[in-house]
Amino acid sequence: MKNNNGRKKSTKKLTIALCMVIFAVVFSSTVYAVKLVNEQSKVNELELPELDSMKITKQIKNIEKSIKPQSISKMNYKQIQEQLGVSLLNSELSKDDKYMISDIETDNKDYAIIKCDNYILGDTSNYSYNEEGFYSFDEGNLYKSPISLQADIILSETQLNNVWTTDYLGMYGFVEQFVSEQGYKVNLIEEKNDGNQPQNFVSKKIAVFVADGIRYTLTGRTTVDNMKQIVNSMK
Repeated sequence: MKNNNGRKKSTKKLTIALCMVIFAVVFSSTVYAVKLVNEQSKVNELELPELDSMKITKQIKNIEKSIKPQSISKMNYKQIQEQLGVSLLNSELSKDDKYMISDIETDNKDYAIIKCDNYILGDTSNYSYNEEGFYSFDEGNLYKSPISLQADIILSETQLNNVWTTDYLGMYGFVEQFVSEQGYKVNLIEEKNDGNQPQNFVSKKIAVFVADGIRYTLTGRTTVDNMKQIVNSMK
């Protein structure tokens, strides 16, 4: 851990009281840094405002037997929760999961990552499965793409004590941090227009927040206001 002990020594005498104050400041700063190491989000190396803390999820059942080392696909959201024995936030907007493509990645000891494409369809339509393993669709008025969901779960003290960093590189920019109706701190990110898109082009939005120790990421092409409403619907 980086410390502040590399400063040149002063030739002037320091009082004991001043030394104690400096020690207290350095010590308290170190403790604060340790508290925040388990989750970090960046946009092109710019560190984003802190979210609520991730925590160890202990309610996952029979990890060694239930989850393959790589992944399990094609399960719906309910089946995923039953398979892991974990309760995840869900949205009333996710009404039709017949087009959902899900995946669980885990090392069976430290972490689990749940990915659900086409989690919320919105007003998109005409879904067609293709040979490349995903669905094509028609854009809607409000939803220019379906919304995907990812849940990052910490299973061990080892993972908790390591930085779980996500860095969004390229054409991304930080929009704002807001607090959801449920009280979660949410970082909102958007993909920037590269200049080749029309001015009314609706770019990809990403909302990241931590609830009950689990980090959720919602991604899709819709408006900032609608993405906020989607976050607020997660209960």
